[in-house]
Amino acid sequence: MQKIKTRIFFASLFLLFLFVFPVLGEGLVPCDGFDCTFDQLLGLPGTIIDFVLFQLIPPLAVLGFVYAGFIMMTSDGNSGKFNQGRNAMLAIAVGLIIVYLSWSLVKLFIEILGGQSWVLQFFKE
Repeated sequence: MQKIKTRIFFASLFLLFLFVFPVLGEGLVPCDGFDCTFDQLLGLPGTIIDFVLFQLIPPLAVLGFVYAGFIMMTSDGNSGKFNQGRNAMLAIAVGLIIVYLSWSLVKLFIEILGGQSWVLQFFKE
């Protein structure tokens, strides 16, 4: 029962970030309606990737760390709950390292190969 509540909580947070953040800023496509150019549409996957990597994942990771810390603090001497929180923190940290290191390696690989301008649209600076 507790796992279901946790999954519902994080799923609702994910949906909140997914639907609220694109509306607050420029949006995912920086053009209005039918005024889009081909270059702006090519930049859409890069905009989505940037949104997920730099606006969605960090707040979710912080919430995960807070939840894992809450589990550890409320373990009340129960080593099983304490280890559950510690393992959650370790999993979040390893996940963050994998995500950002893989993104950096792909970007470096494309730049070494001399990626074309349309490829580099995905890696906006």
